[in-house]
Amino acid sequence: MAERPTPTTRQVSSGGPPPQVLRDPGQPPVPRPDMQRILVLDGPALLGPARYTELDERYAFVVIVAALRAANEEGTLRVEDPEIVTRRLLGALTRGATLVATSPNPVDTCHAVLRSMRALLRGYAATRPGSKAVQ
Repeated sequence: MAERPTPTTRQVSSGGPPPQVLRDPGQPPVPRPDMQRILVLDGPALLGPARYTELDERYAFVVIVAALRAANEEGTLRVEDPEIVTRRLLGALTRGATLVATSPNPVDTCHAVLRSMRALLRGYAATRPGSKAVQ
C-alpha cells in the first residue's frame, strides 16, 4: 500500500519553501531529558538498528530527498545522488541527536550539532555563477 504524501512532502515536491526542519530554527528545540532518552537512546535499542532505520527513513527520507532535489533545481545545492546524501544526513542527524541526548549541556551541544550540519550542507553548495549560497 502506497503511503499518502504528507503536507510537508507535497510542499517540497511542488517547489514550495523548504519545511521548517530545514530552516535555521534560531533557538533549537531541545526535548525534555526523559523524551530524549526514549526517542534517541531507548528506541533504537529496543527496536534494533534495522527497524529504527526503517522507521526513520519512512518518515524523513522522502521529505529530505524532495528538499535536496528542489534545492538542486533552484541552484542552491549540487547533489548528484539525493538518496545517498539523504542517508548520510540521516546518519549524521541520528548521531547528533545522540550527542545532544547524552550531553551534560544539551542546549550548547544542540547548537554545535546544528552548526556542524550547516557546514556539512555547505559542502553541497552550488558554486556556479548565479547560484544561491547556503548560509
